[in-house]
Amino acid sequence: MKKLVIIFIGSLLICLPSFGQISVNERVKSEKKVKSELIGVFRSMGTNYVECNKYPNKEGEDYYSFTFKKAESSDMVDMQSFGFYDIDNAFENFSTMCLDGFENLPQDNYFSINLPDGELMVKYLQSPYALGMYFVYTPENGVSSKTHLMTKNKARKLFGQTFTNLLDNFIEKDKQFREEK
Repeated sequence: MKKLVIIFIGSLLICLPSFGQISVNERVKSEKKVKSELIGVFRSMGTNYVECNKYPNKEGEDYYSFTFKKAESSDMVDMQSFGFYDIDNAFENFSTMCLDGFENLPQDNYFSINLPDGELMVKYLQSPYALGMYFVYTPENGVSSKTHLMTKNKARKLFGQTFTNLLDNFIEKDKQFREEK
């Protein structure tokens, strides 16, 4: 019986320091997560294929993130993402380069950009029926992933560019035509 009491008291002494360690830990202040701003989405048939978000930064260098469903995967949750800071107006330059490629195809039908954590190629595919664009992202681990094919209008929506109302555009052109007569 005496041995049982000694074992019981010994086990209490061993357990007490572990409880003490938990209570003396300092609380670490966690920073508030920055809320993202949705710039645009490439969506088709109710499925988001590519989404662009902006994460504001107090220093003025916002971070733009592109998250996409891998085209080579049938799994709806198999996603990949890449992003970059908006240093020297990088986001606007990138969107302009992508959209200009629809008008003036780059040589070899693609251009590539080095990102801090990998490489991004923007490829254009021309068929007799349409012209499309897709991203091929290769992170540092070397496993490439590509997005689904986007038309120019889908790419414009992804980069947050709004469309003019066709009726308003027609009325404006008609007004200019009548003034010229």
